[in-house]
Amino acid sequence: MIRLILEGEVNGLFYVKKGSTYYIVVLNPGAVDGSTYFRFTCMAVTQSGTNVTVVEKSGSCGPGQNTTLAGSGGSKYTLTPYAFTTDSPPETNVNIAIILGIVIPLLVLIAVVAVGFICKKKKMKIHV
Repeated sequence: MIRLILEGEVNGLFYVKKGSTYYIVVLNPGAVDGSTYFRFTCMAVTQSGTNVTVVEKSGSCGPGQNTTLAGSGGSKYTLTPYAFTTDSPPETNVNIAIILGIVIPLLVLIAVVAVGFICKKKKMKIHV
């Protein structure tokens, strides 16, 4: 598959399923040279558990090509899934943040006003 294309584009033409194996014919619409880059490639594809095995033969499908034998001019690839993770912190609940952002300053403001009122009352008693 790596040596199939130069420009980075392929087109699936058709596939045939035989048993649990898919045989897929792929067209390279770009540059071909017949030795490294071919017009057609045949892929035999099977899945076992979470692994996918692909055997490709550039140029054409080979007799007896399967996912255990690449044959002359073929290559074998085993694809294994990778679980992506993120380093981002978990999302916080925005509603709680907004509520706390409003309630806490209001409580502080009420406390400051109450302390100011109490201090003013005490000063008035002292001057009387």
